[in-house]
Amino acid sequence: MTEEHIALPFGDGPGGRSLTMRGPADMAEALPYLLGFFPDDSIVAVGLQPPGLHQGGVIRLDIPESEAEWPSAAEETADLMVRLSERQAQRPVQVLLYLCQDPAVRGPGREHGPPVEERLRPLAERLRQAFESRGVRVKESLCVSAGRWWSYLCTREGCCRPGGHPIRREPAPGPVAVAATVAGLAPRGSRKEILAGLAPIGPPGAE
Repeated sequence: MTEEHIALPFGDGPGGRSLTMRGPADMAEALPYLLGFFPDDSIVAVGLQPPGLHQGGVIRLDIPESEAEWPSAAEETADLMVRLSERQAQRPVQVLLYLCQDPAVRGPGREHGPPVEERLRPLAERLRQAFESRGVRVKESLCVSAGRWWSYLCTREGCCRPGGHPIRREPAPGPVAVAATVAGLAPRGSRKEILAGLAPIGPPGAE
């Protein structure tokens, strides 16, 4: 991913800020602020629209447990992104893709399977094909898992280490976290935590 100005909606009105995404590290750090929570077991697509590359629609779908469903999930993701954008009278010209999954989520018989980033690689390729068949170029495609990220589009030798890159930057926060904090934004926990908070409490408390 080359350095280009991608406008992220950090704050409203004249005081709102935009952020220059300088690569996949910024993209990975921005994810929970784009959604307002940390996604897990999720496909996330962020449309980029002209002029320039400002953020358009953002959609999230569950990653199907069965790999046999991945082709249809990829087609559904691309179709939904394009249709929702067209309702706003503008198609995305590019898209940012995220595949987010906890390492423990492997499904029956996968306890000793490949790492998450490798297991999801075929899904990333299906998504790339689905978007590009609709004329939308994939600007970046990341796996985000256990606080680390991997790029599926990285072709430079030695660029993406096997263990991935940490999302949290030390000792100081990255530019995305700083911009979001100034704008008063903070993720509300993970998707699993939010769903758990909405679950029925059951007996005896429900009485």
